[in-house]
Amino acid sequence: MAIQRRTWRNVDGERIEGTWRHAFIRNGGDHFLTDLLIYADGMVDCWGLETLDGFAGKLASGWVATDLPEGARASAHHLASWKFAEPKSWLTPEMLLGEVRDDIDQLNGVPDSTGRCLAAVDVFRDEPTEANRNAV
Repeated sequence: MAIQRRTWRNVDGERIEGTWRHAFIRNGGDHFLTDLLIYADGMVDCWGLETLDGFAGKLASGWVATDLPEGARASAHHLASWKFAEPKSWLTPEMLLGEVRDDIDQLNGVPDSTGRCLAAVDVFRDEPTEANRNAV
């Protein structure tokens, strides 16, 4: 869970809490390992500050890469470079977007998708109606 990795940015003198996780940026055909910065106000820095919708667009376009093709070049700036051999990714763009949304919820102290699901299960257990089952 990325929420344990803390960062922040200042906006008009106000500290906006954030977290980060590793991600690959695809630029010019190469992949760059970088820190994806996620902030409580819904902004995401993926080599440029984006709204959550803008970040979703970067995922959809492949700029933030979850598909790592065999033989593609990659680097971690000033550290190493390599080519992918038998790459495996555990996240789809949709899954990464969901995790980033959960990070934003956690930064704001509100239930994330797991918390909302568990709350719906509790309601269903107390009142096992069809409507409550559908909510789960």
